[in-house]
Amino acid sequence: DKTRKYTKDIFGNEHPTHIGYIKGYPDGSVRPNGKITREEVTAILYRIVNHDYEKPFVATGEAFPDVNIGRWSAHDIEYMSWKDVVRGYPDGEFKPGKNLTRAEFAALISRFAKLDKTDKENPFTDLEVSHWAYDDILRLNASGLLQGYEDGTYRPENQITRAEVMTVINKILGRNPYESYVKTLDFNP
Repeated sequence: DKTRKYTKDIFGNEHPTHIGYIKGYPDGSVRPNGKITREEVTAILYRIVNHDYEKPFVATGEAFPDVNIGRWSAHDIEYMSWKDVVRGYPDGEFKPGKNLTRAEFAALISRFAKLDKTDKENPFTDLEVSHWAYDDILRLNASGLLQGYEDGTYRPENQITRAEVMTVINKILGRNPYESYVKTLDFNP
């Protein structure tokens, strides 16, 4: 469609602008300040991957013992596990309904976007070099995809909000708000 505007993501792929990658809840809400689960983030990442040149992926229900094939997110979780973007916990479980922390999100996005290691100094007062996601958090910060808080902290063990996730995904997709268009909208779905 030549009338559509496209944005280029960080991988060089073009996408029609503002195609939905996040789904609201049955009550019509999005809950931007709410928490987001591991399976919800995985589903979002699956939706934004360019699948045009891939053979169809078939889930088996065998990737994680706590993700059965009938779960709504099973296909997306298995696909992103196969791509080594999502990983389970030391006990082998994925814990799909568990809320995602900011550290876990940094690790997912670092793997998803294949972010380069950085020599940038640690700007966060609450992030120790011994933290398991130290390098991932610094990569995410250096990439400009997610910053810390005004007080100089990152708060790696805090649960990440849906709005924070959407901000990063929009940056990955090269999306920016187009204010004059937004003002013309008659409704907010």
